[in-house]
Amino acid sequence: MEGFNQRIDFTAVRKNASLLLSQKGNRLLLVEALLICMLLVPMYGILDVILFYLHIPLISARMLLLMVLTFFFAVPLLLGMFFLAEQLRIGEQPVLVDLFHYFSSHTLYRRSVWYGATTFFPWVLLTLLCGLTYTVLFAAFMTLEGGSVLVAILCGCVVALEVIFGTLLCLRRFPVIFALLRYENLSYKSAVKQIKPCTPFATVFGLRFFFCFLPQILLGICTVGVFLLADTIPRMLFTYVCSCADRENHF
Repeated sequence: MEGFNQRIDFTAVRKNASLLLSQKGNRLLLVEALLICMLLVPMYGILDVILFYLHIPLISARMLLLMVLTFFFAVPLLLGMFFLAEQLRIGEQPVLVDLFHYFSSHTLYRRSVWYGATTFFPWVLLTLLCGLTYTVLFAAFMTLEGGSVLVAILCGCVVALEVIFGTLLCLRRFPVIFALLRYENLSYKSAVKQIKPCTPFATVFGLRFFFCFLPQILLGICTVGVFLLADTIPRMLFTYVCSCADRENHF
């Protein structure tokens, strides 16, 4: 447990990730997998249009649709991306169809959906709480002189707190993905239990990981996602599995 809290040499880890990324076919495989994952975006748009013509209330329908796509489709595909990266790291030769690894059996699919639910459900509850807070603030201050400005400021503070606390909640689950990859033969509870002693340090690990890639993420946004797709996200996937493998004996 103490070793997990030690400073990770991200320079060395990213060097290993760069070596993996430079190997023939590795980058192309991850980019192709990312392109398949991106098909969820137009799928959401198409279903949104269908809901509009069916005269279903759009706000509630969009929220429900987003949750369904996330828990039942996006999360298994996300874990599939990490599965590809881990298989490449350990020297296996996965193929593109392995992106759907977590759809290949009932047990694996259930694990992926449960991971999504336990990771993002607290954020969903936090969002509902913030929505209730917006309603209370609107009712309390909008009738006052200058109330709209005050409500806007307070709502902005609530949104900032929601993002901060929601992110910290999700980051506590940061090493769980590697546990699911590494201990695939164990039940979900048993796999997560392997890394339970490391949970207090997971948030710091996750924050350092993402801040390490912040310049590349911003560059990717400036290139309309091209650099994100072609380099940043594949590099992040390899860096994640290499970082976790470096601390595997402490999980």
